[in-house]
Amino acid sequence: MEPFTGTGGHAPGGNALYYCIALAVAALLLSYLQPLFSVPKDGREPPVLSSSIPIVGHLIQFIRKGSDYLVDLERQYHQSLYVLTVGKGRIYIAASPEWAQAIHKSYRSLQFNTIVLNAMKNIFLMDEPSMKLIEHNSNGEDGTRNGILLEMHDMLGSVLAPGRHLDDLNHSILNEVLPDVNKLARNGPQHIQLWWWIRHHFSIASITAIWGPKNPFMLHSDIEPLFWDFEAAMLPLSMAPLPWLFVRKGHLARKRIFDAWEEYMQNSGYDEPGVSQLVKNRVALNMEKYGFTKRMHAYGEVSMVFGAISNTVPTAFWLISYIFSDPNILAEIRQEVDACISTPTSGETKRILNATKLRTSCHLFTSALRETLRIAGGVNITRQVSEDVTVTNSAGESYLLKKDAMVQIASNVIHQRELWGSDAHEFNARRFMQNEKQQADSTSTKIPDPAAPYRDAQGKVVSAAFRSFGGGNNVCPGRHFAQTEILGLAALFVAGFEIEGVRTPGRYQMPPTEALKSSLAVIKPGRDVDVKIRRRAGFEDVEWGFKM
Repeated sequence: MEPFTGTGGHAPGGNALYYCIALAVAALLLSYLQPLFSVPKDGREPPVLSSSIPIVGHLIQFIRKGSDYLVDLERQYHQSLYVLTVGKGRIYIAASPEWAQAIHKSYRSLQFNTIVLNAMKNIFLMDEPSMKLIEHNSNGEDGTRNGILLEMHDMLGSVLAPGRHLDDLNHSILNEVLPDVNKLARNGPQHIQLWWWIRHHFSIASITAIWGPKNPFMLHSDIEPLFWDFEAAMLPLSMAPLPWLFVRKGHLARKRIFDAWEEYMQNSGYDEPGVSQLVKNRVALNMEKYGFTKRMHAYGEVSMVFGAISNTVPTAFWLISYIFSDPNILAEIRQEVDACISTPTSGETKRILNATKLRTSCHLFTSALRETLRIAGGVNITRQVSEDVTVTNSAGESYLLKKDAMVQIASNVIHQRELWGSDAHEFNARRFMQNEKQQADSTSTKIPDPAAPYRDAQGKVVSAAFRSFGGGNNVCPGRHFAQTEILGLAALFVAGFEIEGVRTPGRYQMPPTEALKSSLAVIKPGRDVDVKIRRRAGFEDVEWGFKM
């Protein structure tokens, strides 16, 4: 949609004329105000990219285009590290693997937890006593790992590392989604909206496996859809004054979700059978060790819900979509997945998928997952500069980054750079095959790491090129968890079903992406996909199960 179009979309006239006049007046006023907001230039800093609209031009473009604005700047300027000014603030943009690696190496001065503090205060509305607890030693200022944020990170890394706790959690999630999958097309072909089906059932299965059977998603039918309204409004809620007025839909969704999660805490839902070790450890740390109230712990748990489903759910949708949109890739991945299915005895309808083998033996399947994340999962990584620091890349180039500025690693730009080849803008399920085979050869006793550095077709490591799980000191601790649950759900569809579009009989057509892409989460589809799903020949009566 073009901005500033008038009623009926005609050339300037009526309302459109007033928009043009207002814009001209605003531009004139900004030209006079610009000296008040000018940012002092330092020759040691990266180059500044100017905007045609002073002061707020870059902000307007972010609002209009989302993370695609950084792609536009890359096409126009071809800069790998640069500065955008908004008001009197600086945003440094790192748009190449070399500078992403340099940023990650300077983690003591370029801090992630400062961003977390802002989110906990402005998005998750933690009260002042709770914020004081969260702020204590948040970046390891006293040289120890004592403090809620650091201890929580270490706990997550321990529980979600490959091992018994992770296997239990993954097994629980996959078992939660099985009843919904086993009902599909039981009595013949069935029409579903694929994005809605995956979003609804996979979200509830994930939350139930983590928080147990008395979680808000299970008890209240409105919470799951409201969560996605809240997720879509995260950035405006963190920035807009009077959110109850200007971001009303997101504000009301947040309030309802907070209330439901507080009810879960007040009713001690975390003490019920089926609650994960992850939640039990969070309760022990936040409430028993640090004295959080049940209300504030409830608000904090909502932040964990984002980590649990905001990226995994749309990634599962896109992986299934990419696979079924290409019959040749579907056939090859299906052959890999079939090798992970138990051999039934005569007359037996139960089939068991080995979730561990999906990660270790299905090289094309796991490559397709990473490629899905490269295309749809370019979540940009943000840091805050805690002190003036000079960063140096592998080519020996150095720049000064100023205290209190923001730094953003533009993963969505890095994931489209020429290092990926001439087809960088296209989905290529085989792109990470070198990675998968290399890990299988060299780590036969270990679970392959989905965040391992990218290797090109010649096997050369390209450090910091693949950023979907972050990197450096803050690489995502839940990456193994996410990989298994996504592969598990997708494997059920690959092994057990055929999918075709209702409007495109005989084939599945990829939907468009959302028009305004967020830099905070995996891209969503721009519209749902009406599909006809039927049981795969030879699997009409199968009841699926999992083992780790």
